[in-house]
Amino acid sequence: MSEITVRPMEPEDWNAVSRIYLEGISTEHATFQTNCPPYTAWDASHTKDCRLVVLDGGVIAGWTALHRVDPRWCYRGVVEVSIYVGEQFRGRGLGYHLLTALCAAAEQAGYWTLQSTAIELEPWDPPRLPRPLAGHLPDGTPLQGRRTRRVQEALIRIKKRRYSDLLHLRFFVQGV
Repeated sequence: MSEITVRPMEPEDWNAVSRIYLEGISTEHATFQTNCPPYTAWDASHTKDCRLVVLDGGVIAGWTALHRVDPRWCYRGVVEVSIYVGEQFRGRGLGYHLLTALCAAAEQAGYWTLQSTAIELEPWDPPRLPRPLAGHLPDGTPLQGRRTRRVQEALIRIKKRRYSDLLHLRFFVQGV
């Protein structure tokens, strides 16, 4: 088994980070983005803290970063999580390593709520985490909500593809 390490993301990591992001975009179930922005645009839209990469055997295998959900002061501790693992590294628990390190970094930075939206490609009864997320999160992570039909119709116009639902996940940082 190779050595797994998590470290802060550096601007020099952008080639690997953008490649992994493009792999996620190409799946059509990680994001509704259709292309990867240039580094300057990506950099401007994410917080400067809590940007992490996970390395598997010295190779960047995944990344995570935060985006403020609202610029108002009262929402300063509420952020949206982006987390991506490269195609060849999926299924090894690297997302869990990233999310664990992100929660610790977010607590230290003063964030109190981390949220994310996941695309559910097929309906499940009872509702559970989609397979791409299940490996990132601890057992028992609750779903906070589900967006259905109206969002589906809008998304069909964007991607010309049918989705089941959007699942809203929220994590509360312990020490803040």
